[in-house]
Amino acid sequence: MIGKSCLFTLTLTALVAFAGPVGAAVITVDDSTGPGTPGNNTTLFSYTGTPNTSKTSVQALCNSNALLVNGTGASETWKVGLAGGFTAGTYYVYGSWYGSTGMTASAQYTVNAADGAHVSSTLNMTKGAAQGQAGSLTMPDSNGDGYYYIGTFSLNASSTVVLNSLTTSYIGGDSIHLRSVDAGFLIDQSTALVTSPDKTKWAYQFQPYSAAPIGQPPSMGYASTSSSATAPGTLVYNIGQALTGNCDVKVSWATASDDRNAKFTIDLNGDGLNTTSFVIDETKFASGAAGTGNPTWSDFKDLGNFNLNSLSTLTVTQDSSNPVGKITAAPVLVTSIAVPEPATMTLLALGATGLFLMPRRK
Repeated sequence: MIGKSCLFTLTLTALVAFAGPVGAAVITVDDSTGPGTPGNNTTLFSYTGTPNTSKTSVQALCNSNALLVNGTGASETWKVGLAGGFTAGTYYVYGSWYGSTGMTASAQYTVNAADGAHVSSTLNMTKGAAQGQAGSLTMPDSNGDGYYYIGTFSLNASSTVVLNSLTTSYIGGDSIHLRSVDAGFLIDQSTALVTSPDKTKWAYQFQPYSAAPIGQPPSMGYASTSSSATAPGTLVYNIGQALTGNCDVKVSWATASDDRNAKFTIDLNGDGLNTTSFVIDETKFASGAAGTGNPTWSDFKDLGNFNLNSLSTLTVTQDSSNPVGKITAAPVLVTSIAVPEPATMTLLALGATGLFLMPRRK
């Protein structure tokens, strides 16, 4: 028979087991402290090799310029564990770089995590985050090309991320982006998780840090179709390849005066049989407020919770209710929603019983 003191202990255990994360953390560690001088963030960034000073005006993906370094053993290091706002925990880790001809075709990231070093697959730095996957969108050379997902790691204050060239050609790392797992998995449009059957209808646009409109995240671009009345293309986010299970899905776009209504469709099994569609007026922000008329990031709009599997997709297409104008699609955020384990639910039930059975003080 369970005593009253044991039930009180179960109550505390259940509450602890059910407690969620304290808060989401989103951290970007850049090679520089602002536009114009790549590599000057000496507190959080260092390099070995010979820097190319003729490339200092290159606008890279994040909030400044990327430093290009070459030579035998060239490397770049980001001290992510010392970044402002960082606390030890589990993070999705992304990297961005200057992708263009002349860069090395063989480079690797090494994440020095709490449990040791983890080496990425070999990357072609002449290409962007999608690494040339068929159907993927690409930005023009010299603009960077998406956040490459390196992996999920347990990080602490000593953790670093190192980009190594496996040749003597250039590497040009720009930033490392960290998202605690409760902050969601970020899918931008020029990664391997996003494809289009008619990608030539899409153009990738990017607002650099120094000229970003109010509301535009400095590290975000967006993909848009032609503004003509011709039916625009289709963009497919393979959200189930990011996360599976009970997940929250948020979408975003670039508001503009020549936008049309876009249809965002979640297809749970990728077969068109179990779908949920949302028609969004892209002249407005996610809040419903009117846009400025100029391309400005919408902020995230929550579509709700869905039970995703590896085949689940999010498709962006034109909605027939507003056939003139363009449609846009910006980063998508997928977040796992924790569901209490059966054992936790039992503890909660027993704990609740214990609260009622606890003796009252006289």
